[in-house]
Amino acid sequence: MPNALTAFWLGLSNADQPRSTYLGRALLADLPVTVVVSFAITKLTGIPAPGLPWETLPRVLLAMCVFAPLVETFGLAVIISVLRRMRTRPELVPWATALVCAGLHSLARPLWGLEVLWGFLIFTLCYVAWAKNPLSMLSG
Repeated sequence: MPNALTAFWLGLSNADQPRSTYLGRALLADLPVTVVVSFAITKLTGIPAPGLPWETLPRVLLAMCVFAPLVETFGLAVIISVLRRMRTRPELVPWATALVCAGLHSLARPLWGLEVLWGFLIFTLCYVAWAKNPLSMLSG
């Protein structure tokens, strides 16, 4: 089992693979953990996720699927750039970036940072992998 996990984890640092494979790996690494953490926080605290009225659904989907990824990717790039300029050890950059992003999300809702921490770690690993080989994003 450790060999499979190691291979899976190393696959996230290899951007020289089909985009669909890479995205599938990233989502498989992110979603199960994030969902379990979210449910655990809800169960342990008794605080439900914020409810949204149906009439706001189109705006929420636009914000979640278009606006947030653009803003958060730009934010990730800035944080990663600052950390690299500070000569942070490369293996710590994803963790530090994830902690900063989780802290910023916690400003909106305190436990939200715990819910997004793992996802931001995965997203940062992906960003760093693609930044090593930016043309891999364009090839299929």
